[in-house]
Amino acid sequence: MYPANVFKIFLASPSDVPKERQIAREVIQKWNDLYSENTGIILQAIGWETHSYPSMGDRAQGIINKQILKDADFLVGIFWTRIGTSTGKHESGTLEEIREHINAGKPAMICFSDQPVQMGSVDQEQYNKLVEFKQECYEKGLVSSYDSFEVFKSILSDALVRRAQSGEPFVGSEKIEGGKITPTDFGVGMPKIITLSPDAKDLLLEASNDVSGNIMKLAFIGGLTLQANGRHFLTDRSPREKARWEAALNQLIEENLAEEVGHKGEIFRVTHYGYQIADQIKNA
Repeated sequence: MYPANVFKIFLASPSDVPKERQIAREVIQKWNDLYSENTGIILQAIGWETHSYPSMGDRAQGIINKQILKDADFLVGIFWTRIGTSTGKHESGTLEEIREHINAGKPAMICFSDQPVQMGSVDQEQYNKLVEFKQECYEKGLVSSYDSFEVFKSILSDALVRRAQSGEPFVGSEKIEGGKITPTDFGVGMPKIITLSPDAKDLLLEASNDVSGNIMKLAFIGGLTLQANGRHFLTDRSPREKARWEAALNQLIEENLAEEVGHKGEIFRVTHYGYQIADQIKNA
């Protein structure tokens, strides 16, 4: 058992990105698994489908705003081809959620999917409104775009880690000034990017040069092989050498620079954040 502050992350999106909503919940849970105990922070994904309940006396969106949105600390907006259905006050429920949240002085991040789509299946009016909103976002702030589910996963995961590191994680200025929590509270126990070992740097740089960004860890009769970009890192089969390079790989995973692909523990891939750190090492 450990004391923790709970921050609610509201997932705002139209109906065409259900996979991203699922991924977002998985990323938030993984963040908790890796960092909650050390930071004293627990992140909770919230949204209308999991946290709303039947109620009367207001518009449907108005009820969602009162029941869920008002208590959100951070918002993640996700878009692909749709803007959503009008609420009477805004072009869509998603836009109303985003604007209400930001107007309350709370932080948000907006992501746009660039994944391929069959244009015949797209509502052109919806898409045109989305293009207008996208332009508005680019003019008013820094947004993210992604072209695959894996990239979206990396972007969100990196953003959560970086916000925690920055000392201004998941609350707006009003809540900080209101005394719920102060900026100095985040100076203790934050997950810091530790200095990578020479072996971890070597492995990350080689993997980042691979066309797929993969690290292969394969067991076979009599030993283990670890390779990236065609290079074999275990020069012999000794327990010492095996422990050395497994430690390097584990550090990349723990620092969110690489992640497992699949569930067999054989293939790992450099994350978006991993590529950024690799670039920094190359340019140092």
